[in-house]
Amino acid sequence: VISITERDKGKRIAAVDDIKRTLEIAEYVPTRYLIQHLGVTDEEFSEYNVDAAFSALEELTMFAQQRGVEILVENTPNGMASAERLLTFFELTHMELGICLDVGHAHLNEGIETAYRLLKPRIRSTHIHDNDGKQDSHLFPLEAPGGTIDWVATMDLLRSAPAQYPLVLELKEVAGRIKPRRVSLQLRAGEILGIAGVAGNGQKELLAALTGERPLPDDQAITNAGTPCGRRGAAARRRLGL
Repeated sequence: VISITERDKGKRIAAVDDIKRTLEIAEYVPTRYLIQHLGVTDEEFSEYNVDAAFSALEELTMFAQQRGVEILVENTPNGMASAERLLTFFELTHMELGICLDVGHAHLNEGIETAYRLLKPRIRSTHIHDNDGKQDSHLFPLEAPGGTIDWVATMDLLRSAPAQYPLVLELKEVAGRIKPRRVSLQLRAGEILGIAGVAGNGQKELLAALTGERPLPDDQAITNAGTPCGRRGAAARRRLGL
């Protein structure tokens, strides 16, 4: 676990170095934001943790700026990073950092509307996921059972900003759930199609379907020259580049 509030100074320095190595990717891949947590699950708000986080963020912010990256602090379900605690942290440290509003975490803390109202001037990006208000389960909005976030009200809040934020899905894979769903695409000779997404969005399952490792019913089949890929032998699929 990488934590910028780690009490062991050596481990905290190592954590900052690990984050710096991540930021170095921006030297090769254009990167706008790095999202940073203040502490880990169940972290308590304390003078020590504030000082440790301030020292780490001050160093990381300068390192990030040299690479054209802005550090955003995320609201998290612990004693350090609820919306109110983040405002207290900024008041104590005078740091002018932006916020990544995690709507699922806000639902677990003071509520999405309250968190949005408190953090609105600093919000630059979002993390979108659902939960039941008790467990940080990172469910797919409107799709996975058990979520209790009012998404109509939440999207109305996000649309109220003068500029639109990136809406970034942050999901956990649910064992046994059949994914992906409602995928439709055509790929012709010479074309290249990239499939991207965060963990749990179904990239592995789509690849398994494409290669025939996951058989599909006829009405959902992936076909090549009219023949479902899953009905070809392994050698035949290899000859097709699958």
